[in-house]
Amino acid sequence: MKKCLGKVLDAVQEFDLFAPGIALRYKSENDFKTYTGAVVSIALIAFFGVIFASKFIDMVNRKDITSTSETL
Repeated sequence: MKKCLGKVLDAVQEFDLFAPGIALRYKSENDFKTYTGAVVSIALIAFFGVIFASKFIDMVNRKDITSTSETL
């Protein structure tokens, strides 16, 4: 059970988009990734995905398309 939870947490930690690059390497990794950064990254991806999907559905379902033009 602990091995499975550790693998899940490691997978979540890989989603950290805000990980700063580090000069002094720890475990030969180029970035220092945190769970907080990963959760924020996943939340932002989900938020913008929902907004995009909502706007896309609104665009596809639009029925009253009108245009006006004025002549001078």
